Amino acid sequence: MTYGDCLWHWGIKGMKWGVRRYQNADGSLTAEGKKRYISPHEDYTRAHTKKDVREMSDTELSARINRLQKEKQYNQLVVTPSTMQKAIKFAASTAAALGTMASLYNNASNVMRIGKNFVSSEEIRKGMAATAISAVMKVNGA
Repeated sequence: MTYGDCLWHWGIKGMKWGVRRYQNADGSLTAEGKKRYISPHEDYTRAHTKKDVREMSDTELSARINRLQKEKQYNQLVVTPSTMQKAIKFAASTAAALGTMASLYNNASNVMRIGKNFVSSEEIRKGMAATAISAVMKVNGA
């Protein structure tokens, strides 16, 4: 019999399938489950207590500083999904802007020709004049 021919299970000896160690059948936590999942870790609690710095011993202070520095370093190293999504969104918008700039640069002569035709168009001039006159009339209350 080879490794791939059968099902291997490295569970807890005597544990039944589908039975959770720290959870009741209705989904509520057992006493051990509450202790395990709800109460924070001892190091975390010790580092985040609001004891005055002047009352701490040197070892307590260094332990607290060490714990807080490690938490900060861990948070900086871990990439959260929101951070990754922001980075992807930024990269996509940057790529879109660069694509637009490249197409304008490559078609600069066409863009300039279209712009000159647009500005020299008699219909555009009349439309701009009418818009300016109506804006002045609105400002003056007419």
